[in-house]
Amino acid sequence: MEKVDMKVVLLGNSYAGKTCLINRYLNNEFTESERQTIAVSFSSKKVFLSKKSITMGIWDTAGAEKFASMSKMYYRKAHAAIVCYEVKSRESYEKLKFWVDQLRKNEEHCVIFIAETKVDQLGENIKRAVTEKEINQYAQSINARVIQTSAKTNLGINQLFLTIAQDFMDKEKHWKEIRQKKKQSKQNKQINNEPQKLREEIDFETKKSCC
Repeated sequence: MEKVDMKVVLLGNSYAGKTCLINRYLNNEFTESERQTIAVSFSSKKVFLSKKSITMGIWDTAGAEKFASMSKMYYRKAHAAIVCYEVKSRESYEKLKFWVDQLRKNEEHCVIFIAETKVDQLGENIKRAVTEKEINQYAQSINARVIQTSAKTNLGINQLFLTIAQDFMDKEKHWKEIRQKKKQSKQNKQINNEPQKLREEIDFETKKSCC
């Protein structure tokens, strides 16, 4: 797998438009028939900002609940998450909250971006399932940003990924500090476990010698 500078995961219910969103961003392509992701797929792209470049690794996770436990593995060390919901579906919005909760339990420092997908389908006969006020209030409560997108018309797609890349660059020092703290915490746990491990080894050797 190609070395990446930042990790982005896409979460959301099945058929929320995650794969179409990625395909539009990476290949500038769109297809009406949306295939269901099985488990997870990986892709990467080099992004150039302010005369600097970073390689963004993008993990597209499956939206079906049976893959939820497997998807958790890919939250680890994620810098950003794009949580998608279909703008005309209330059910899709409610599932968005489920994925946010799963993410927070497994990677608390991950920055969240909410992508409202398929906004091109809104019109006189098709209304939003969630008002802008409601989604913005929810986003504020979890410290997330909301971006309206359409893979069909290419609305908001580049803006979304460029915003994520810029946020990562702006917080590069912050991410290094988090990595250092996690590394130090892991080392401290290993040090603290050494006395217990040593006692267990001594007890085992003692039992061997006396029995």
